[in-house]
Amino acid sequence: MTFKDLILRKSLPFITGLMILTIPISLDSCKQKEDVEFPVIQFLKPYESAFYSVGDTIPIQAEISDNNAIEFIDITLTDENFNPVLKTYNPPFNSNPFTLVFDYPINDNFLESGIYNLLIRAGDGTQIKNKYQRIYIGALPKTNVGIAYSIGNSPFSSVGVYHLWPALQNSPYNLNASNTFQLAAIPYQNILAVASLNNGKIVLYNYLTGDSITFLKDISLVDKSLSGIKGSAKALYLFFDNGLNHRYTYLGFKNLVFESPNFTTTNLIDFDDLIVTTCKKTTYPFQERIQTFQNTTGAALNSYYIDFKAVRLFRMNNSILVFGLKNQQITAHEYFPNQNQLSSLKTLGSFDFRGSCQIDNELFLILTNNQVLLFNTKTRTSSTFLNNITGNQIEFDPVNNIIFITENHNIYMYSYPTKTLTGQIGLEINKSINQIIPLYNR
Repeated sequence: MTFKDLILRKSLPFITGLMILTIPISLDSCKQKEDVEFPVIQFLKPYESAFYSVGDTIPIQAEISDNNAIEFIDITLTDENFNPVLKTYNPPFNSNPFTLVFDYPINDNFLESGIYNLLIRAGDGTQIKNKYQRIYIGALPKTNVGIAYSIGNSPFSSVGVYHLWPALQNSPYNLNASNTFQLAAIPYQNILAVASLNNGKIVLYNYLTGDSITFLKDISLVDKSLSGIKGSAKALYLFFDNGLNHRYTYLGFKNLVFESPNFTTTNLIDFDDLIVTTCKKTTYPFQERIQTFQNTTGAALNSYYIDFKAVRLFRMNNSILVFGLKNQQITAHEYFPNQNQLSSLKTLGSFDFRGSCQIDNELFLILTNNQVLLFNTKTRTSSTFLNNITGNQIEFDPVNNIIFITENHNIYMYSYPTKTLTGQIGLEINKSINQIIPLYNR
């Protein structure tokens, strides 16, 4: 071994240790160069809790800066739960810091009154900053434009719209009278869906003009039969007897499929990010349950088995009112979807249940074979609202505070809360009304 080799062998542990110490220092040096700073966004306009109306333009002004170059900025309006409700805009920018000045249009006539958020996002390629500003938006005034109706029995059935606006013509739609029809409406989108349960076909109409808009063609499948239809604020739901359910947009595009195998859906209501249904089992042992689904994916979530027949669902503040029938008694229950809990509110008595409608978050009307009951969910009390009533359906117009009650081929209108009979609509003689739906516009 030479003197040079000896020196190298003795120096090797020192050199290796030095390398080990050097590597972390180099890595730490790289980490220090990473961008860990988020862009900074400061709202100048609009002010917190500023109020606007549908049709307004929101003037936006904000100071945006970052330690690196800004790569994108976008602006969106969201609802109270931070879900986007209007178009996202990408305003131009050419400096850093940058003063954003932009006019955001509230151009959706169907936005409801409530709390919204303006969202500004800024990104520098590594970090993205979200900044929200809460505002209030007032909806355009609602107007009741008329009533859609289904009348008569096959082969002499028909569907039409009775317009309360004098300028619009009242006439039945040109449909095959040999069908059994069921109606649903998407309010404020001017959409009336007419389902022919016999052949599983759905036609969407503009209920102001009467024009046919689109035909849902992909629902008549051999392995299922259409059993029902339901409209909500923004969507149309179809129920099939094998437990399969479809959701369509107001333009007729299917965007969700969800199911409860061996259960047929009987009622449905939207509840924030959930879809809440009642459904009954089609095979032995016959059961009924409340079933919740995730609104975006359709995934089945909670089930709650019930020992009564659910006949109607209504949205309250943080829960759902469920009217039911058990041993010829009308019952009222409160269901809390997020906790999957059901509590009994009241047994209303032994009546022939004909229908129900909602006045507000606490008051509900129940139509029986000879009277209308007023039920208060807060006090859990019921009282007679109208006597000597022999109708078969009841609906409430919250815009004009009118109660509609059908009997044979007539629709009777009562004012609320005065109970005064204010009008009567007579449809086709010798044809009993099967269903009515109040229609609205903005």
